[in-house]
Amino acid sequence: MLLRSAFVILLASTVCAPRTTWAQAPATAPAKKSAGQTIPPEKVRELPIVALPDTLADESFELEIKLPAGFSLNPNLESMRTVARQEFERQEVPKGANATPRTQLWSYASETGTGVVVWVNEILLTPIASPDAFATKFDNERQAQGMTVNRIGEPKFFKARDAHVGFTFEREVGVKRGGPLERRELWGYVRAGAREVFVFVSAPLQDFQARADEYLAMFATIQLRESASAPITVSASDVTTPKEAPGFASPFTIGALVLCAAVGFMLLKLMKAPAEAT
Repeated sequence: MLLRSAFVILLASTVCAPRTTWAQAPATAPAKKSAGQTIPPEKVRELPIVALPDTLADESFELEIKLPAGFSLNPNLESMRTVARQEFERQEVPKGANATPRTQLWSYASETGTGVVVWVNEILLTPIASPDAFATKFDNERQAQGMTVNRIGEPKFFKARDAHVGFTFEREVGVKRGGPLERRELWGYVRAGAREVFVFVSAPLQDFQARADEYLAMFATIQLRESASAPITVSASDVTTPKEAPGFASPFTIGALVLCAAVGFMLLKLMKAPAEAT
């Protein structure tokens, strides 16, 4: 049994090893306060309203988000947080930032192989200009890794809590370029002053189709308060004009962490099953 445990741990660590290094983002000036503008209705995604039973809450970041049933924290969460923290610390802090750079990551997995990652930063290291720039950057990263990417619909804005505006998009991916599409990915981003939060869902196609409303409903529950130490006002006029996104931390590592969550969780379940049978 000890040999089997060692093999499972080794396999999980191999699957979860980071494959790329995040690019540093150039220093950016704080967003300027401007008069709000109405976002065109066709660019807004109406999220389904679904009662979600579980809550992720972190008082230190003033972050809250509801989660669907059936998800457990990844057993390898602390090692994943260490990797995320190390990558975060490699980033260049914007000049003039008067908040303390902090980051935190949560990873959840279900028995169906779906992973959910929530990643929050105290310092705005990854400013995003528009939904299109958000989605294009992530697509380029996946394609550069030789993966098949099929965008589902157009990237759009969505409304989170506390009157914040976020970006979201969906796509299907295959591990090999030209190979079959195997998973549906759902991405969301909310920015609140000097804080930002990413929410990433990666699910087998069948599971996503069965629970799509639950996964989308998570975004409407995101509550992220602006950091009191670095208040930056962001209005609709700051985010509705499509333009080239600034330097951006590579998202591939986040995707690797999600797969780590799902695979590591399933491996531990497989390891536990024979022991229970005996």
